[in-house]
Amino acid sequence: MLYGQRRIDPNDVVLSKSWGTSQGRKVPSNSRATVWTSYTLEVVHIPTNVRALGEVPEGSYSRAEMIQLRQQLYYRLVRDLEKKVNLYLQIR
Repeated sequence: MLYGQRRIDPNDVVLSKSWGTSQGRKVPSNSRATVWTSYTLEVVHIPTNVRALGEVPEGSYSRAEMIQLRQQLYYRLVRDLEKKVNLYLQIR
């Protein structure tokens, strides 16, 4: 956190998530080799209606990789949202 910035209250934030999967050629149902997944997350600060949007691009990820990428995306978006809210409120 930078000097002069305030953290936002987690109770003032709403998350909107969406994810998708697509499958290429026919493979056994337990194989993730050709399954492509993506994940989109939007974080909204309710009092100011300031938003931050990001995504994990479509790709062939293991379950553990996708969990890690989603977590990284969440933390990045919360930091971005804090900066945007502070700019909106002109706190320096």
